[in-house]
Amino acid sequence: MGIAHGSLDREFSRIVGLTPKSLSRIMRLRTLLTDLDVYGTVQWAQKAAQLGWFDQAHLIRDFARHTGVTPREYVAAQRLGYPPEQAAPGFVPQRAM
Repeated sequence: MGIAHGSLDREFSRIVGLTPKSLSRIMRLRTLLTDLDVYGTVQWAQKAAQLGWFDQAHLIRDFARHTGVTPREYVAAQRLGYPPEQAAPGFVPQRAM
């Protein structure tokens, strides 16, 4: 392309507002949320491997970083807040005070 990697990253960040790595993490998390069956048994390690996380711990860290809750808290809140036919990706529960 005739452009240095760092220059491409800076231009991407300027235009998109996020680094390529941050955007990739967010898109991977959206894929996880879309594919997640909160009423089924979730195999977190398997999900991590399928979607490209290094391991389950990295999935959990990214999940909490971007949603404010752990995957377990997310699933529990979905189950409490919505019947199976209404559960939808994207809802992020608030922590009890």
